[in-house]
Amino acid sequence: SAQIVAGFISFGSLHIHTPGFAPWQWLMIITGILTVITAVVYWFFFPDSPTTAWFLTPSERAIAVRRLKENQTGVENKHFKKDQMIEALKDPKTWIFALFSALDQIPNSLTNQRQIIVTSLGFNTLQTTLLSCVDGLIEVVTIWTGIMIVSRIPNSRAYVGAIYFIPALVGVLMMEFLPWSNQIGLLFSIWMVDIGITGFVLSLSWLTSITAGHTKRVTTNAIILSAYCIGNALGPFMWQSQYKPW
Repeated sequence: SAQIVAGFISFGSLHIHTPGFAPWQWLMIITGILTVITAVVYWFFFPDSPTTAWFLTPSERAIAVRRLKENQTGVENKHFKKDQMIEALKDPKTWIFALFSALDQIPNSLTNQRQIIVTSLGFNTLQTTLLSCVDGLIEVVTIWTGIMIVSRIPNSRAYVGAIYFIPALVGVLMMEFLPWSNQIGLLFSIWMVDIGITGFVLSLSWLTSITAGHTKRVTTNAIILSAYCIGNALGPFMWQSQYKPW
C-alpha cells in the first residue's frame, strides 16, 4: 500500500514547479513529514504487548495471553538474557533464515531501478510514475491472499511461500528470454516478480512464531535484518555493464 500512495505522491510532486526546488526534493519533504507523523502515532498508540492493547477488551487480552502461552512464545519482557542470545546464535534455523533473507533481497535492487527500466520501455515520466502504483497493488493483493490461505491451512507457511515464488521465477525467465521489442511482456514480467514478496513476508511470520523468548527473538530479528541489509547492499553490484542484455 505504501507503494501505491508513494506512486500518487510522486505523480503529484512532478507537477510542483517552484524556482530553485526540484520535484524530487518536494517528494522527499512530503514523505519525510508523513514518516515522522506515522512514527509519532505509533509511539503513542501502538501497544507493547497484548496486556496493554487498548483496542482489546479485558477478556480478549486474556485470550491473547493464553494463546501466546500455548505457542510457548511468552508475553514479551525487557530483560536481557545472555543464554537466550547464545541459543539464538547457535540455532541453525537462525542462519538458514538469515541466508534466505540475504539471497532474497539481492534482486530487490530491481525495485530501485524499476522506474528507469519502465521508462526505457517507452513510457514517459508521468506514465512510469503512475505504473509504479501497480507494483504496490500487486503486493497488497498477493500478500493478503497468501495470509488468508495460511490462516485457513495449518502449518502451511513454507509451502504457500514457495508457491508464491513460482510466478516470480516465471517473471525472471520472461525478463531473460523475451525480446526487448515485447515491451508489454517485459512490463508484466516485472510485475510478476513482485508476487515473490509474499514468500518473504510469510517467512518473517514463520520465524516469529517459532522463536520463543524476548532476547532470542530480538537477537534473531537483528541477524535477519542485518542479512536483509547485506542482500540489498549486494544487489547494486548486479547492475554492471558486463551483465547488460545484448
